[in-house]
Amino acid sequence: LFTEFIDMLSAMRVGKLERRQIEEFYKLSRPLHYVDGIEPTQLFPRKGDVERYNHERLHTLPGEAFVFRAMDSYGRDINDMPIEAYLGEQLLERLVVAKVVTLKVSFPPFVRRCC
Repeated sequence: LFTEFIDMLSAMRVGKLERRQIEEFYKLSRPLHYVDGIEPTQLFPRKGDVERYNHERLHTLPGEAFVFRAMDSYGRDINDMPIEAYLGEQLLERLVVAKVVTLKVSFPPFVRRCC
């Protein structure tokens, strides 16, 4: 049974699913409930899909939204290029603020210091 599932995944990866395999995948479709509240990672093919999903999920979180003003130093980035002032100051609006926030892919993350 396990090797059959592996074969189904391999067929799906290359886009050559048989009708029987598609039916088996549909049989696996069911709502899942996690007692710890942690859900599996969602994978998306495009950045826009990721941003849309994140936006939707963020707005479903309970509680009050807080606005945090963050200031990154205007030093140099990982390529030793000067960081422009307008890139250093960012407005972060989140319900939960992580200890490390990456502002842009090309900039190193900074550690949020609180009170």
